[in-house]
Amino acid sequence: MSSIKSIRNNPQVLLLVMAFVMPLTFLVWNALLNNFVIDKAQFTGAEIGLLQSIREVPGFLAFTAVFILLVLREQVFALIS
Repeated sequence: MSSIKSIRNNPQVLLLVMAFVMPLTFLVWNALLNNFVIDKAQFTGAEIGLLQSIREVPGFLAFTAVFILLVLREQVFALIS
């Protein structure tokens, strides 16, 4: 039991697990996207591009929020939001 706790509290183990899991989840997502979208939904390249563009919107919003926080205080930004 104590060895599991020491492994779980070790940052190097967390980094190794994340380095293994991230490509694995990306490969699963990519396979599911290709199988479903192309085979079942009959998407073309333009529709897949639109789908990928929509997927990027939250990242752009997060970047914009961080950029706005350089100008406004967090409390003011929360009130405006």
